Order: sequence, then C-alpha cells, then structure tokens
Amino acid sequence: MTLLVCGAAAWASATAQTTVPSGQQVDKFGAVDLGVLSMEGGTIIFRDGFFGPSTATNAVLANGWIAAAGYSARVEFRGDTAVPGASYGVSFPTDGMYIAASDAEDLFPLDAINKGQFFQTGNGQLTLGGGARFVNDVFSTYWIQNDLGMVRTSDLARSSFVNRSGSVIKASGTGTSVFALPVQHDGGKFETWSGTLHLAAGGYHDTATFYADGLGGNPSTYGISFAGSHVFTGITTTETGGLLLNQRSRIALVRGGNFDVAEWRQHAVFLVDGFQSRIEIGPDATLHNTGTLVTAGGGALVAMGAGSSPLASPGRGQLINEGFFTGVLLGSRESGPCSNDRFGDTCVINVRNARGGEMTFLPVPEDDPLFPDNASDYNAVGVFENAGRVRVPGIVEPLNGIATVVDADAFIQDRQGVATLFNTPELVIDPDGELRVGSFSQLEGDTVVNGRLTGDQIEFLGGTLSGTGRIGYGSGGFNSAIATGAVTVGPGNSPGILTIDGNLDANGTIFDIEIGGRLAGIEYDQLVVLGQANLVDSVVNLRFIDGFVPDQGDVFEWLVADPPFSGPAPLTVHVFSDLAVIEGETDGRRFYVNAVTAVPLPPAAWLYGAGLLMVGCLARRRR
Repeated sequence: MTLLVCGAAAWASATAQTTVPSGQQVDKFGAVDLGVLSMEGGTIIFRDGFFGPSTATNAVLANGWIAAAGYSARVEFRGDTAVPGASYGVSFPTDGMYIAASDAEDLFPLDAINKGQFFQTGNGQLTLGGGARFVNDVFSTYWIQNDLGMVRTSDLARSSFVNRSGSVIKASGTGTSVFALPVQHDGGKFETWSGTLHLAAGGYHDTATFYADGLGGNPSTYGISFAGSHVFTGITTTETGGLLLNQRSRIALVRGGNFDVAEWRQHAVFLVDGFQSRIEIGPDATLHNTGTLVTAGGGALVAMGAGSSPLASPGRGQLINEGFFTGVLLGSRESGPCSNDRFGDTCVINVRNARGGEMTFLPVPEDDPLFPDNASDYNAVGVFENAGRVRVPGIVEPLNGIATVVDADAFIQDRQGVATLFNTPELVIDPDGELRVGSFSQLEGDTVVNGRLTGDQIEFLGGTLSGTGRIGYGSGGFNSAIATGAVTVGPGNSPGILTIDGNLDANGTIFDIEIGGRLAGIEYDQLVVLGQANLVDSVVNLRFIDGFVPDQGDVFEWLVADPPFSGPAPLTVHVFSDLAVIEGETDGRRFYVNAVTAVPLPPAAWLYGAGLLMVGCLARRRR
C-alpha cells in the first residue's frame, strides 16, 4: 500500500498543471512543483523562497509576470520551455513575458534558472526587472529564433543574464537579437547561426566562447556585436564569422577568473570601430590573434597600467599576432607604476608578430577636446619582436595630413621557428611614416626605409636594408653609430638615395649599387652618411643596368661621407655589366672608370665566362 501511494504521488506531480490566466494573481509559498506552467497574462508571486527552488516542467511562458516576495526566490525551468509571445485580455502586461522582483527587490531578488531548453519564437520576449536574473544553467540551451532577445524594464534595473559552463545561447533569426542587459559568462557560449546577437549593455565574461557564424553560412557581416563595457577574464575564444565592437564601447582583457589568467584566442574577423572604441590589454594579459583584427574610425588597442595587477611584479600585457592586424596600438598614461618602459607614465604592451603574421599600423587621430582621453597620441609598443611582416604607412588620409608614428622600446627582427612561405621577416616604413626605437636590431629579414627610422642604437647584422628614407640617432647629431654587419645595403628603390643621419660602422657589409646613368640619386644609387663612414672588410657591388654603359673618365660617387672611408681591410669592388667589361679604381667612396671594352657576345653567352671584374681598393683619392 505504501508503494502504491508513493507511485500515485509521483504521477500526480509529473502531470500537474498550473495555468495563470489574464487578470489573475497566483501566490505560491515555499518550494512548489508547478508541473506544466502556462502563463497566459496573469501574475504569479513566489513567497518564502527560503525553503528552496520551485520547479516547472515543459512550461509555456506566453505573457504575464513572475515575481518574488518575502525571501529571495528561485524558479527552475526543466524540460522544454516555450516563450512564444501572445496577448491575453487587456490586463497588464499585454506585451510580453516579465520576470521581475517585487517592490522589495533590494532584499528579495528572483532567479529564473533554465535547466533544459528555452525556445523563444513568434513575438515572445523575456523582460527582466528589479534584481531578477536569468540563469542559463550548466549544459542548458537558450534558442532565440525571432530576432528579439532579452531586455530590462529600465536601465536602472539590476537585472542580468548568466550563462554558465557548458551552456549556450543560439540565435537563428534573420535580424538582430539584443541582450539589453548585462551579460555574465561563467564558461558558457554565444553562438550565432544566422542574423546577429548584440550584447548591448556590457558584461563580465570568464572563459567564454563566441561563435559569430556557427554553421559557416551566416549572411550577416557581424554575427556578434558588443556595446558598453565588457570585461574578459580567463580564456576567451572568438571563433568564426565577424564580430564588432561599437563606438565608445570597451573590452578589457584582465587577469582573473577561475583560471587566474587573461588569454584571448582571437580566430575570427574582429572589427573595433568608432571613436574611443577600445580593446584594453591589462598586465600579464595576452591577446593571441590568428584571425583578422582591425581598428578603424578612432578605435584602438590600448595598454592598461601595471598598477592594477594583483601580482607583486606585474608584467606587460602582450599582443601575439599570427594573422592580420590593421590599426592603432596605444599606450595609456597612468598615475600608477608601469614596468620596464622608457615612456615615463605611459604604459605599453609587448608585441610579437610571428611568422606568417602581417601588421599594418595606422595614424593616431587627434584627440577630441570634448572627450579627453588618457591614451598616447602615437602608436606605442614595448618590445617588438618581428618574424612576419610589418608596415608603417605614411599619411593614410591626405585630408587630415596625419602621418603614422610607431614608438617602441626595442624592435628585434629575426626569423622564428622553421622555414615557411613567410620565412623572411619584413619591415616597410613608407614615406612620411616613422618608427622610433630605443634599440633596433635586425638579425635576418628585409627592411625598407622610405620614411624615418630613428633610435638610440641601430644595428643591421643580417638580411637586407634598402629605401630612400633616413636612418638616424633618436636625439639627432652624430654622436651615435649606425652599425651594419653581414647585411646587404641597397640604397634607393632602383635607384635612389638612402641617408644615414650619424656615423656608419660597416663590418663585412655588402653595398649593392645600381647604376643606370650619371645623375646621383636619380640615375644611380647613393648612400649619404652625414658623419663618418668606417668600412671594414666590406664589398661594393656596382651593377650597370638598363643598358647603360659608362665612358672612360666617368666618376660615380656611390658614398657621400666624411673620412675615414675604409678600415684596415681592403674594400672589394665587383663590377657587373651585360654589355661591357668595365675597369676602374676606387678611393673608398667613388668609382673611377679607367677603361670600357664592349662585349661582342650576347649577354647570355658571356655571363658564363669571365664577366666579373674584381677591383681592389687602391686607396687613391682623385679630385
């Protein structure tokens, strides 16, 4: 008999139904099993929630009001819950489903907890008021299929949405679904299949995942967008599709959360767009970009100060780029301490542009006096390690006339890891562009300076150097040497003049000079050193190009500098020409043509013969 009674009670509980029609108020005390709950325009109030959560299974929340009074209340929705939307009678509310606290909301908040699946369809929408929270519990799913999302009764309401570990929000509409209330991630996921999910009121995201194109066919340009202030802690992943950070909105990457780290794995196409839109990288935080990351319209990546870190000796944040970055990277002027930088009170992050990575900096727009900012007015970086491609353009928009300036503690260019298709590091500084460094070191790779490269210490130990710009000491003057080792220096861009504003110490350097006429800097390359040139164990390759053949007595001043021109070892000169055998001599900076003999054979034939004349440095000066 006892077993029969228990079985009957269980059956009755499972099949119970609670209907709240329009104009009716239903009060529930303690922990209540509502069975199948149907909200049809009325009000249900949970009282004495201290005794535990109430439950509803396979509920239909079409219209009405759910509230709490007395103690804080919890309502668990199990199975499949529908939010279809409807209008029942003229009684308030008639425009949707409300979950809110009572008038005593400061003391008695309400948690609506999804432990199954929610389906939001038709004109259904959840509106949260007071201190109410909607919790998408562990391994639960909330489907939005009608482009509406979730809102608050007002901006003053303390309502929020919580997405717990393993849970997911899935949007499959055609327009924009808006979360117009703060969002809290505790290991959950936002996933857009079609349309856009817009997180409009900021949030806190600990170990969160964002799929902006869950099925790979979303026609929306930006599957997920952010507005307001968002904090990322733990491990954040942005996967697939396009994501957008709106104007005057911010994402702060801050160490903390369950894993006490701050790592953002960015694989998607992410646009930071609009005036003062910011991604802030905090101390010991890492933004790892393998997708496409762009700042535009006044947006930027900004370093945050070390003073806010809980560590005793906080390190700089860092940007690791293995994809494509285009935009602005700023320092922030902080009153607290900043570690290991030369910028005074300006905090910076370190950058590693890995092999395969491409970075293009943009000019920093002028600050709006009505909205002052604490960021630097130039691109600011700590230690910059480059194994990919970096470009510092000049004036991108001719109308504003603002040139691109990048300032770094140190710039190190070297190949990292095994050879790939992008195994040659490259730095290009366009005309009007400027890279300022504390120290510059190129071990491998190619550097093209058509603008300015200035630093307190500059050395090229391998790879190539070319361009028509200026390389010099950061503070001006000639009291610092520009050092070159086993690097190939090719002034100009075939041809042109490369200027070194200081002294040049060249040891084992190859100078590659193209000669297509008699006018220095216009028809043949020239290296101008505004100081002394010390050439030790170096080589000059004179390449006569474009069918040009010199005459006997011609002089080509490939190097303009003060003496001494050559060190203890001789300067070796190689002469290359397809059309003639050219003999001559050098005084260390000029080449004098002594004899020219035409080559009767076709160029392809004699190239395999002698064709190459080596002329020793005669240390002779001709005036």
